[in-house]
Amino acid sequence: NLISSTQAVAKGNLKEEAEIFEADEIGHLTSSFNHMVRSLEQNQQELTQTLQRIKKLQEITAAFSEALTVEQVYKITVKATSEALNSQLGIIALVSEGGSKIKIKDYVTHGPEIQPHWHEFSSSEKTPVTESIRYHQPIFINNKEELYLKYPKLKDEYARLGVESVISVPLLIASEALGGVSFYFSKAQSFTAADKEFIIALSRQCA
Repeated sequence: NLISSTQAVAKGNLKEEAEIFEADEIGHLTSSFNHMVRSLEQNQQELTQTLQRIKKLQEITAAFSEALTVEQVYKITVKATSEALNSQLGIIALVSEGGSKIKIKDYVTHGPEIQPHWHEFSSSEKTPVTESIRYHQPIFINNKEELYLKYPKLKDEYARLGVESVISVPLLIASEALGGVSFYFSKAQSFTAADKEFIIALSRQCA
């Protein structure tokens, strides 16, 4: 059994798992083999995801080079990033009126058509996008319990949108925040270090 599984893995089948018959040395060896194969499969998936993300960054760069207007840049930024993250809703918001206001310049939805009720608001309000702009730091909210706890005044709006998780990232040039992008998810998320690096890289590309 272990020999046939080893041969299958050698041919590239990383779904193979050897059956453990006894809790003896062969059984322990088989268990170690199965663990090794699962690690190989995970590494292969991570490599595939990394290559896909590099391709997405290249596609966004190419799209920016073809944009003729600022509005097209807004659309590319929010649409391409939202698609890459598979979010339900994505928005791009810019600082205006000397920093006192935040205005949503564009948004994109996936799935049921939903629209944010807020199009302009004070930069002093407590929201994910305003805080990411204010502190020049990305914000990652993994689940709705965390979301409602941190932003209780927005609970009804998030419930209306069906939002359970949020990412907000500032758009920075040097030390100045031009605005931010936010992405909303209908299910709880678990953002890995690789996920966060990719999202930050996208925001830098967009800025």
